[in-house]
Amino acid sequence: MKSGIKIIAVLLSAAVIVGGLGTLEYMGAFGKQEPYPYVFVHGLNGWGTSASGDNLVDYWGATAGNLMEMLEAQGVACHAPSVGEFNSAWDRACELFAQLTGGTVDYGAIHSEKYGHERFGRSYDTPMIPDWGKRTGTRKINLIGHSFGGASVRTFAQLMAEGNEAERAASGDAVSPLFEGGKENWIFSITALAAPHNGTTLLYALAGDSSGDLISGLLEGVLSLLDITNARALLERFGLSPDGKAGPSFDEMVALSHTEDNCYAELTLAGAQKLNEWVKPLPNVYYFSYPYDATKNALISVLNPARRVGASEMTLVLQPLGAILGAYNKNTVNDIPVDDTWLPNDGMVNTISETAPFGDPKTDFSAEKIERGVWNIMPTQRGDHGKAIGLFQSKEWLMDFYMEQISRINKLSERDWR
Repeated sequence: MKSGIKIIAVLLSAAVIVGGLGTLEYMGAFGKQEPYPYVFVHGLNGWGTSASGDNLVDYWGATAGNLMEMLEAQGVACHAPSVGEFNSAWDRACELFAQLTGGTVDYGAIHSEKYGHERFGRSYDTPMIPDWGKRTGTRKINLIGHSFGGASVRTFAQLMAEGNEAERAASGDAVSPLFEGGKENWIFSITALAAPHNGTTLLYALAGDSSGDLISGLLEGVLSLLDITNARALLERFGLSPDGKAGPSFDEMVALSHTEDNCYAELTLAGAQKLNEWVKPLPNVYYFSYPYDATKNALISVLNPARRVGASEMTLVLQPLGAILGAYNKNTVNDIPVDDTWLPNDGMVNTISETAPFGDPKTDFSAEKIERGVWNIMPTQRGDHGKAIGLFQSKEWLMDFYMEQISRINKLSERDWR
């Protein structure tokens, strides 16, 4: 059974990597006040502009081109940090804070002891956003997260606002400013693209009760398929130095994957539910969610509720996974209910999961009334999991998509400047 799980894991890892993959005149001047900058956070197995230059394509823009360069050419201040490729949302939030503000990654005394990894990670001498949160500097930022980047930015915002009482008590004066909280007003908006807010049934559908073995197998498969030196550079939390000459062995890293402190565990329905119990919308932040669907009704939908993939709308490598997701309408792993509403998907994540975290306040998007502290759910987009980052899309489509959302957020932020 475990050999079969390992084969599935390697194949799924390859699919995840593939799935994660002229000057146009748009807004012109944004007004007298400079708009808040945008921070783009990638999904699992992804990378930002600070990663190794050996990647064949840019994560943000994928086959359409370098999105960060295209946006900057239109006057949009944007940053794309690299966080742990398969780290948990908590660890990614800590890495994001260190990069944006400068300093050493602090995963927390309590958290690191609980999960058996180093407390401190990489150091960043130069902050991505100097003087962030100060009246004379950049007061606020906008966060955009794709796939698991959605959970990462939500967790980051929660820690910025509330901090963590246990970490404060354990660290005293040496506590990370992230765990101090009180920084809710440093964030203006959060946009989630194809984000598995409530997890994905894919792990359950593939492995059932053996989903725990699949999770560890996925991490092993990812390490096998990715450039190992690039993966090592983001594993300092396991005591592994960037030069790869110290720290745990490959087998030890796989053993560490059996804990809950990794993205795959939080991509299960149970893991996402646990995260959503303490990560909540902040009252003064705008939230936007873009769900995706690349499936269609079965040919005989009355007798067969399963969804079939839209061959022209789903990347070839994702189509088998989309078909598996499109047939899984009964949870066989735990008591979290799954029914036919979970069948539509984008090849990696169920569309219903991408709308908003269950239990959070939400509303269908209305341009006339965009609320704070509430998930504004955009109309479901036709396309697969990679469409939002430009995979197999045109440069024109990609820029139109992002500039529409950026223009919307910038217009909202004008109220903040007054």
